[in-house]
Amino acid sequence: MSKKIKIGLTGGIGSGKSTVADFLRSKGIPVLDADAIAKDIMNSNDSVKEKLVAEFGKETYLNGMLNKEFLSSEIFISPKKIEKINSIVHPVVIKTLTYKMEKALGTNDVVLAEAALIFEAEMEDMFDYIFVITADEETRIARVMERSNLTRDEVARRIKNQIHEKEKIAAADFVFFNNDGKENLFENVLFVINLLKKS
Repeated sequence: MSKKIKIGLTGGIGSGKSTVADFLRSKGIPVLDADAIAKDIMNSNDSVKEKLVAEFGKETYLNGMLNKEFLSSEIFISPKKIEKINSIVHPVVIKTLTYKMEKALGTNDVVLAEAALIFEAEMEDMFDYIFVITADEETRIARVMERSNLTRDEVARRIKNQIHEKEKIAAADFVFFNNDGKENLFENVLFVINLLKKS
C-alpha cells in the first residue's frame, strides 16, 4: 500500500507559493487553497458572517458578499485585529481543510494545502511535512507592488504583520528559495515530492 502524504505549502506575501501551487496543479498533483476555502466560508457560513459583522461592523459585507478591501484595510493595521479574525475563521477552515485533504488522499498518494498562515494558525500538526517558499524581502516587495495597487509602505506593513521569515524557515521541513528563475524552483519542489513518495 502506498504511503499517503499531507504537505503544507506556505510562504510570506510575494514569496511565490501560489506560483508553485499552480505549477503542481498543472502536473496533476492536488493542491487545496486554504485562502480560497477561507473566503468561501466567510461568504457562505452564516455563523462566521454574524461574528465578523459583530466584530468589524456592517461594512464587512456589501450586498451579502465579503467586502475584502474594507476588511483588508481594517485588519492589516493591527496584529490584534488579525488575531481576532483568525480566531473566528481558522477553526472552520481547519475542519474543512482536514475533510478535503482526507478526501483527496482517497485517490492520490500526496495532497498539498497552500496556506499563508500555517504557523500563525498553528496548523503544523495537520501535515506530515511543511514546505516554505521564500525570497529576499526586496524581491517580495517588488513582486507584490507589481501585481497590486499597494505602495511600498503598505506591502512592508503586511510583511511585518506575518511571522518573520527566519522563523518560518527554522520551522520548515524543506525550504525552497525563489529569488531567481522559476524552473529551478519547480524542479526542486517536484524532486522532493517524488522523493517523499518513495521514502
